[in-house]
Amino acid sequence: MKNIAICGTGNIGRVHLGNLLSLRGCRVTGVFDTDPRILDAVTREFSVRSYVSWQHLLEEPGLDAVVIATPATSHRELCCAALAAGRHVFVEKPLANTLEDSIEIVSASANAP
Repeated sequence: MKNIAICGTGNIGRVHLGNLLSLRGCRVTGVFDTDPRILDAVTREFSVRSYVSWQHLLEEPGLDAVVIATPATSHRELCCAALAAGRHVFVEKPLANTLEDSIEIVSASANAP
């Protein structure tokens, strides 16, 4: 069983959530979003746990991977933190909104535990 969490529950985050919930061998441990109204609606609709912060989400014991479906301006911080925490990362396009941020994410991936 692979345990996966999702950061960002907008349109594409919901698509990923629905797809992951349909996969055998995959368990969605929870979701995070900065908008509490959207987060509440998604957790009720899909019956998944919500996290009060992405930092708490990354601390979840047994978490294998994180889907990052947030605005591109947040990708660097989220990807680098998830990789440093030893989590696999699936990040929505674009990887980042600057070349420097993209280079930092690739570097963090290469140096991940």
